[in-house]
Amino acid sequence: MPVVPLDSLASGTDVLVDANILIYALLESSAQCRRFLNRCSNEELLGVTTVEIVNEVCHRLMLAEALRTGLVSSGQAKLLRAKRAAYRRCLNTGPRPNAFSSSAFW
Repeated sequence: MPVVPLDSLASGTDVLVDANILIYALLESSAQCRRFLNRCSNEELLGVTTVEIVNEVCHRLMLAEALRTGLVSSGQAKLLRAKRAAYRRCLNTGPRPNAFSSSAFW
């Protein structure tokens, strides 16, 4: 499959949205990726993704936030596990409820 610039995708094209596109758009590193997601939002393109890709995006955004706030330095991402409580305070959140518990649905 040939590589095609995002801006040149024809309207109506179905596209698998990879983690890099989401990361570059969310971190405002690429105007092209932001335009692409806007085209998907406007239903000009059909952008789809997977749970695995969303998981990767969440992980990479978490690492970017930890680096930005000084919670870890470059190359020390393994320290996140040891600093889990500090990271939660940084995000101003607490432990997440179990999505599968009955109280989450009632």
